[in-house]
Amino acid sequence: MPVIPDSFQLMLRLRYFLPLLLLTACAPATGVAPTAVPATDIDQIRQLQSNLQNRLTELENRLARVENQLDKQRQQLDQPRNSTEMGTGDGQITESKPQPTPRQTTDDTGNGQTPTALYLRAFSAYAAGRYAEATDDFRQFLDLYPRNPFAGNAQFWLGECYYRKHLLKRAVDEFAKVVSIDPSGKKAPDALLRMVAVYRELDRPIMAEQTLQQLLTDYPDSAAARKAGTR
Repeated sequence: MPVIPDSFQLMLRLRYFLPLLLLTACAPATGVAPTAVPATDIDQIRQLQSNLQNRLTELENRLARVENQLDKQRQQLDQPRNSTEMGTGDGQITESKPQPTPRQTTDDTGNGQTPTALYLRAFSAYAAGRYAEATDDFRQFLDLYPRNPFAGNAQFWLGECYYRKHLLKRAVDEFAKVVSIDPSGKKAPDALLRMVAVYRELDRPIMAEQTLQQLLTDYPDSAAARKAGTR
């Protein structure tokens, strides 16, 4: 499982302090003459927040690439064994993954926590392999902020959480919701590609083929469509 980089931990800390800095900068002082805050300072703080959002997206993409490489390596290592034992070279591989770590802390959302803070908490739990915790947090994010720009991303990673917990049918259902929530989002074609893979694991070739055709028809220029064409 990829290690969360120090920059990601810094993001988590900064995300909690930046709103406080904005409020402090804009609030009038008590007992002293008010001091004008340069507009450039406020703009810089807001730019930092925007940079954090961009960094989060970059980390998501990097994690997805790492997981894709790990999946390919596992398939290459396991395929000869499957060919011998099952008499086929294209059988689906069932991986033995460690059980997710039970959640150790109580839920503290709903008390002023921002959408970005909740999303970051959910994503960091997923990146650390705490899939049960990530499932709860992504679900809560979607319940509280269904129109947030990151709703499609949250729905995609929720599907990944169920997949990592070996709940394949539930994973398919959650991936399908990504297209409904944000059909023009970047995660929509990725979700369809994941559905194709999971349908194949479930030995449902007809549904896999139909979903693949939907991906190629609706998102022909996407990276997911290009990746599907190489398989």
